Amino acid sequence: MEKEIRKIHLIPYAHHDYAWCNTRKWHIYRYIRAFDAYLQCMQEDPELTLTVDNIDHSVGEFVKYCPGSLPLFKQMMHEGRICVSNGGMALLRPALFDGEMTIRNAVDGARTFCRLFDITPEDMPTFWAADVGPGCTQIPQIMTQLGVKMYRFKRSEAVMNLDGVPEVFHWRGLDGSTVIVERTSYSAPWRETFAGITAENGEETCARFEEEHLKNRKLQ
Repeated sequence: MEKEIRKIHLIPYAHHDYAWCNTRKWHIYRYIRAFDAYLQCMQEDPELTLTVDNIDHSVGEFVKYCPGSLPLFKQMMHEGRICVSNGGMALLRPALFDGEMTIRNAVDGARTFCRLFDITPEDMPTFWAADVGPGCTQIPQIMTQLGVKMYRFKRSEAVMNLDGVPEVFHWRGLDGSTVIVERTSYSAPWRETFAGITAENGEETCARFEEEHLKNRKLQ
């Protein structure tokens, strides 16, 4: 008999890209169904939480087509169970669209989130730069001006590992502004570590993953 499993974490994920492999209408339908399911599950389980990142891709569509769910969405946000990270109008990558476009996107998105959900910019202290790279050298200055305290991005993981860049660090900008940064894996270590997991090596494999990828994440 295997050791008893005490807790299983189910993390909902609908990949809110603008359009991945299907039409925009297909994606909108999926977002509507996903948010509706999230809210139902969150009412049933008070420990469930959700993070959203922008208006145009998904949240705005849900509010547009399901206005009756807006009060519950707003309630969950005020309770801290729905968190806004990035808060832009669209999911722009700062590494690809830096400077004025990044600023306008973030400011307009923050205003829209605040108007729709009766929150303030202080309620959105994190910025999730999806996928690609850290962005331009002015990111610390831009994030500071936006009120962002924590900045998170993925890639280019291998190069930064070779250069010895910590996974969590303070990024100091040219003007002296600083922002706390977490650079994360693009799932590769998790996939590689657990590709050959079995009942016999499960406990050892999990311990190795924790030792190699979690314990060294220290603020520098």
